[in-house]
Amino acid sequence: MNQHSPSSRCSTSRHAARRTRVLLSLVVAFGLAAACSGDYDRLTTATTTTRATTTTAPGATTSTTARPAPTTTTPPGVTAAPGVPTTTVPGSLAGLPGRLAVIALDGSLLTIKPDGTDPKVLAIGSPGASVATPTWSSDATRLIWTAFAINSVRVRTATVDGSNQLDAALSPQPTVYLWNQSSTAVAALRTLSTTAVELDLLALTTLVATPLRTGGPLYAAWSPDGTQLLVHAAADELSVVRAASGAVTRLPVRAGSFGTPQWLDDKTVLVGVRDGSSQFLSLVDITTGARRDLVGYTGSIRFQMNAAGTQVAYQVLPESGGGTSSNVAFPQTTTPTPVPQATQNQLVVFDIAARKVTTVSSTLAAAFVWSPDGLRLAYLTTDADSTYRWRFFTKERTVDGAAFVPTREFLRLSVGQFDQFTQSVRWWSPDSAAFVYAGRAGPRIGIWVQQPLPGAAPVFVAEGDSAVWSPVP
Repeated sequence: MNQHSPSSRCSTSRHAARRTRVLLSLVVAFGLAAACSGDYDRLTTATTTTRATTTTAPGATTSTTARPAPTTTTPPGVTAAPGVPTTTVPGSLAGLPGRLAVIALDGSLLTIKPDGTDPKVLAIGSPGASVATPTWSSDATRLIWTAFAINSVRVRTATVDGSNQLDAALSPQPTVYLWNQSSTAVAALRTLSTTAVELDLLALTTLVATPLRTGGPLYAAWSPDGTQLLVHAAADELSVVRAASGAVTRLPVRAGSFGTPQWLDDKTVLVGVRDGSSQFLSLVDITTGARRDLVGYTGSIRFQMNAAGTQVAYQVLPESGGGTSSNVAFPQTTTPTPVPQATQNQLVVFDIAARKVTTVSSTLAAAFVWSPDGLRLAYLTTDADSTYRWRFFTKERTVDGAAFVPTREFLRLSVGQFDQFTQSVRWWSPDSAAFVYAGRAGPRIGIWVQQPLPGAAPVFVAEGDSAVWSPVP
């Protein structure tokens, strides 16, 4: 075991405390914020290494708009930023499935193949026009996004090649779009005031918005069958809203301190529950209210269930504005040895069937998201020099991505209310083989594709402010 002098231990502690303060401030600063642009900080490049495992519309109108004129920009090539390790196999991104939706630095919206080729422009940016929050339909045939112009906020949708566009006024702007799994319905979350968020259902043929529920704050998730939304509203309400009728059924449990609820199947949901003075992360039957408590916690919990519903990644934070301890207390088992506690800010993977706890990180993660196959967990951390890096956890090892400075738009999606945004946007490729992010490395600001393998390095594929991967090939 490495030994440290008292001074080095103090220095290490100060760095860790500083990183925690930075990440906690970002959780507040970027939660469901409006898209914006800003300056980027410096970057200290680092070599990829390997570690051992330990988110009522005013009179909406519709129109069919012409497909934007083709861009004259040279298609972005597969190159790498100077000073950053690069893959040595030419065309190593060839064959990755799906497409990337990219917000360009000039505010344009386009889709490209994962290697940066075959650009198709959906919206052209200008000093008075830009876009935000492009979101793929679940079948990857359409995109929906917010379009900004002078004194105008509109919602637009189009097919992947930019054709068949629909357009409607919608202000205040949606902060999150949510497609159901069959791509037959799309909902939107809009911040009406500092204390009210509205959940709307958007008609696919007109984009007219029908309000379903209002609360402050409010988080929502579609059921697997795409017929209803689970809503966490205000301080303690959990309810199910039927999309067809708008009927609201309140669950017979009180919500604990957490963000976005998640579905295990069409009858069972994963939520934070408050029972008296205790809180639990629980599986709850929406018809009977019967619950299965997985872990108990003090503070506020963030969690992500993998696609198979077998593992939950979670992290416990102090209550907003509070400074009390947030240790997790596991329910006692019948075995002689109690299940151990997890310490504050620790990122943990919990195996539901085996009740096995695996520590992923002992320090605060700004965000975390499972790969589609449920075998890898990507989590975002900061280094001592305030740069960021994605790390990729599996049960065998953790692979460190390269250091970078995220763009503000990417931070808006991936930090703060990341558990809400991961209900609608994806950074993993459909086959779980690669991950996309946006940021600055060296002198280049743009879109990077990282394969989470030891020795692999991110590949620069296009200039841009944000990118999301289509959910299917």
